[in-house]
Amino acid sequence: MALPAVGIALVVVIAVVLAAVTRRRRAAVLAAALAVGSAATWTAALVANASADGHWSRSGPGSLVDATPSRYAAAAGLLLTAALVVAASVLVDGHVLRSRVSGRTGGAARVVLAATGWCVVALVVTSWVANLPGVAQRSVGPAWQPQFADAEARCRADPDAVLRVRALPWDAHVPCALVLRDR
Repeated sequence: MALPAVGIALVVVIAVVLAAVTRRRRAAVLAAALAVGSAATWTAALVANASADGHWSRSGPGSLVDATPSRYAAAAGLLLTAALVVAASVLVDGHVLRSRVSGRTGGAARVVLAATGWCVVALVVTSWVANLPGVAQRSVGPAWQPQFADAEARCRADPDAVLRVRALPWDAHVPCALVLRDR
């Protein structure tokens, strides 16, 4: 389970170091900031939602697969993906290992870094294509709009009522004043 995280961290760290050494400071700062921003976004979301109590670390792989995804995972994932794209661009860049003194191209190390960069690009593209949106969690549950249409008659009869509108796995209590206001 930790192997992908270690691999991602390794790619970003190597790219940041190479970018800093070869005076591509913008790329170094951008890759590092995006990776740190991803971790900060994920951590802040866990803390803000009071779910950072460590139960994730005690869960088995099966329960994590079945768990509801965090709604903040998208922001952290996009930041991390951007960090990987910047890191890949540094690794693929032909000038990364070129010696300023001898003009040498870097040899085998250059080939390994470029291949690693292109593998990162291929994995990012594959993950985005393979994860096309499927059925949403709420797709099988009740829809809000038909419930509001049905509720209009009930609200006209009792404008002070509060309706329970269901949308799996949540429900909401909506005052009739809001239902009637939108009509």
